[in-house]
Order: sequence, then structure tokens, then C-alpha cells
Amino acid sequence: MDTMYKKERERLRIYIGEGDRRNGHPLYRVILEEASRLNIAGVSVFKGLSGFGANSQIHFAEILRLSENLPILIEVVDESEKLDGLLVFLENVMDGGMILRDPVNVVWP
Repeated sequence: MDTMYKKERERLRIYIGEGDRRNGHPLYRVILEEASRLNIAGVSVFKGLSGFGANSQIHFAEILRLSENLPILIEVVDESEKLDGLLVFLENVMDGGMILRDPVNVVWP
């Protein structure tokens, strides 16, 4: 019989724009590198096809316009204490965007 493993963890969902930068570098990459430095268990970066934020300006991915500040979603999963450390970092590098934090169950075979 196969055994499934389950652990309770937390997830951060970080919403930023494709054009967001920090010290000349894409913000998503700055966040990804800091999460790696903190030995975070898992991070994924997703680029949206379209969306809008607080200013309600809709951004679309179109062939003729390759860069329209499309939405970026960064998902981070780990123990609460590690995410606390990442949140301190995020306070210093994010000028806008949104962060959601919720409990998740991590399951793997």
C-alpha cells in the first residue's frame, strides 16, 4: 500500500507587476533569490495573461505589445517561521502589490 505524506504549512501569494523593479532588477527575481537564500521549501513564479490591480487599469498580453506590465504571481510554501523572515524582506522591497497568507496542507507520495 502506498503511503501519502502530509504536512501543514503556510503559503504566501505575492502579486506584483511585471514592470516592478528593485535596484534595476526585476522584483520577482529579487524575491526569488531572497527566498532561495532563506532556504524556503518551494517558490514558483507565474506570469498572467491579463489582469488589473488597485488602479483598475487592465493589462493584456497581445502579440503586438510584448510588455504591458502583466501581473506576476509568486507562490511561496514553507513553515510559518521561514515565511515570517521573508515577509520582513518583502516590507523593504515592495512599494505596491498585495500579499496573501494562508494555511495549506502539503501532500506527496
